[in-house]
This record gives sequence, structure tokens and C-alpha cells, in this order.
Amino acid sequence: MPMDGLTLGFATREMNAILPGGRIDRITQPEKDTIVLLVRAGAANHRLLLCASPNNARCHFTNLNFPNPLEPPMFCMLLRKQILSGRILSIQQMHGDRVIHVDIDTVNELGDHVLRRLVLEIMGRHSNLMLLDEDGRILEAARHVSADMSRVRQIQPGLPYLPPPAQDKIAPEDADAENLLAKLEAQGDVPLQKALAASVSGLSNPAAKELAYRVLSALRNCCAACRRWLIRAYWRMSRANRRTSSHSRI
Repeated sequence: MPMDGLTLGFATREMNAILPGGRIDRITQPEKDTIVLLVRAGAANHRLLLCASPNNARCHFTNLNFPNPLEPPMFCMLLRKQILSGRILSIQQMHGDRVIHVDIDTVNELGDHVLRRLVLEIMGRHSNLMLLDEDGRILEAARHVSADMSRVRQIQPGLPYLPPPAQDKIAPEDADAENLLAKLEAQGDVPLQKALAASVSGLSNPAAKELAYRVLSALRNCCAACRRWLIRAYWRMSRANRRTSSHSRI
């Protein structure tokens, strides 16, 4: 199952409960797009893995010891220079999507405290891992994106960081009954799992399928009041779909 926004939200909350205030004692780069931070927090060591692999991008704790190259890659050397011995301030998931920010308080060459931010974007073949300075400019990235590769969004050292283009979806924390129902109605006459995936930010197709199954199962087992609400919501959605279909035939 892919690490969608829902799964990443649970992982982010777990990391944010343990790592803030922790010191980064070691940084390794076992693969081209994978970084492992050894963080000392709460009198214990924690290995935080951040992977921007196109096939298996993810972020989580790990107990594995990965083999590392004899010579650290340039990205790893820059991370060591910029954030080694820094302290993690917070880990945030952005708007329920597959993007997390790891804010780090560190000391520069002049002895001043500065902010550095690791940004992990879990976006399939567009996944990336970047280090930003206090002004939001890219210091380095695991994968560079030139203007020839993308006219919308370039990722190069020295450029200001731009987040991925916003999607017209609801963040999970904002998905109350009314606005979620309105969003689902707007999807037209499609299965519930497809409507959910198209309406909620960061929700993968497998997660939407499981959620749709549980919702429809709950309809058979819920109390009478809840059943009436669900039936009324389904009727409203169906009526809107029929109205949209009839207009499209005119």
C-alpha cells in the first residue's frame, strides 16, 4: 500500500511526539534518494528514514542498519555541514497531503542559530527531498528539476522553494460532514471510492476503497437516525447526479 497522506499523517504524529528537541548525531545516505538521520531524543536513539524513491517514497522510524558507500555523496556531505548536531523543532504535514517539513535549529559558521528545513515530497516519480535555508531557498535537493524538465516548477540550488501545485481537494482535518458531502456531490455519478479519492487531499485509491467499504458496511449496521442521514445524503447526491446528467444531454 502506498504511503498516502492518511498514512503519512499517522507517521508524522508519531515522529512529532518523540523527536522535537532531539539532536541529530549522524547523517547517512545509503542510496541516492534516501537519507537516515540518527536522532538522540528522550534518552534514546531513533533512526529517521526519509526516502524520495520514485517507487517507494516514505518517511518513518527504522531499526535497520543500511550499508553506506565508502565516500558520502555530495548531498549527504552538505546535510552534515548544514544540520549535523542541530535540534529538531517540529515535523509538520502540509494540508493533509504527502508533503512534510522537518524544521531544524542549527548553528552556522559564525555561531549564529539559523533555521534549516528538510522537505520531503512523496509524489510518485516526482518525489523529492530538499534542504531549505531560513529564507525558503533551496540549498540542495536529491533530484534537480530544470526548466527543460518542467516549465511549472524548477528545483535547483539557489531558487526559492515553491510547494507542489494545489489541488482542489479538502484536507482531512477540514473534511466535516457538510463540505465533504458537497465535494462528493460535485464528483458526479462515480463509485464512492473514486469520489473520495478525488475529494480528500492525500487519500490514495486503496485507502479510499477501504474507507468506502467501511462506510457502506456501517450503513447496514448503524442506528436508525444515522441510517436516515446517510440515506438522505445519498439521495441528495443521486439527485444532483441525475440533474447534472440531464443537463449534459441538452
